[in-house]
Amino acid sequence: MTPFQSDKQRKGFFANKGNNSKTASFSARPLSSEEMKSRSNDSAEYELSTKYDGRKSFYGKAKIRHEDNKKILKSYSTDVAFIKDGKAVVNGTYSATTLRHIKEFLKQNGFKAENSKQIEKDYILSSKKDSDSDGVVDSKDCEPFNPKKQGFMHDFHVKRLRAKEEKLEAKREKEMRKLEDIKDKLKERQGIASQKADIKSLKLQQKQAIIDEINTEKQKTNKLKQANIKAKKQLDKLTITGKVKTEIKKDSKLLAESTNAFLKKKSTRKALSKIGKSLGL
Repeated sequence: MTPFQSDKQRKGFFANKGNNSKTASFSARPLSSEEMKSRSNDSAEYELSTKYDGRKSFYGKAKIRHEDNKKILKSYSTDVAFIKDGKAVVNGTYSATTLRHIKEFLKQNGFKAENSKQIEKDYILSSKKDSDSDGVVDSKDCEPFNPKKQGFMHDFHVKRLRAKEEKLEAKREKEMRKLEDIKDKLKERQGIASQKADIKSLKLQQKQAIIDEINTEKQKTNKLKQANIKAKKQLDKLTITGKVKTEIKKDSKLLAESTNAFLKKKSTRKALSKIGKSLGL
C-alpha cells in the first residue's frame, strides 16, 4: 500500500489483510485507567444534576466539563463559570435560568450562592479587585488567582509597554542630543557676541583716547596763544614801536568814540539828511 492510494483501495487492503489467515491479527494498546480518566476529564461533558434547586433536572441546558485543570459550567452554549485551584469565577449572571445553573454549580462545589448581588460581588472579576495581589486587576489578569502567572494577554501587554518605553527612551535620548547641540550652538554664539562686545568696547576706548588727545592739544594751543599775546603786550610796553602802536590804538579808539558821538547828535543827523536830499540820495 502506498500513501497515494485512495480510501477504497486502503479499505480493500485492510479487508484482504483481515481475511488472510497467514497474517497475524493486531489490536490497539488498551489505555490505562489514568489515561482514561484524563481523557474523560479533558473532553467529556456531563449534565449538571439538581441537588439544591427545586427542579428535578435542568434537562441538558447546564453541563460541566474539565479542561486545563478547570471545572467549567456551560449554560446553554456559553461558558458562564469555572472553578480552578479552589477559586470560583463567574463571567456573568445573564438570565434567571442561567443564574439557577450558577447557584447550583457553586453550591455543589462548596461555595456560597445566595442571590445575584452576592454572586456578582464575590465571584465576578472586578476592574478594581486584585484577587492574587500581583498588581494586575482581575478583569485584566488571565490568571486572577495565580500571582506568578498572568497569561498570554498580560505578557502581550507587557511586551507592548516595554516596546513603547524603549521608543520613548530612544526619543528622549534623541531630544537630549538635540538639546546638547542647541546648548553648544548657544555657547558658541555667546562667545561670538562677547568677542563683538569686546571689539566694540575697544573701538570706543580708542575713539575716546583720540578725542582726549585732541582736546589736550587744543588746550596746549590755547595756552600758547595766551602766552604769545602776553609776550606781545610786554614787548609793546618795552619798545618804541610798541609804544607808538599803543598810542595809535588809543588815538584811533578816541577818534572812533568821538565820531560815534558826533553822528549820534540830532543836529548832525539833520545836516546829513539835508545833504543827502540835496545830493538826491
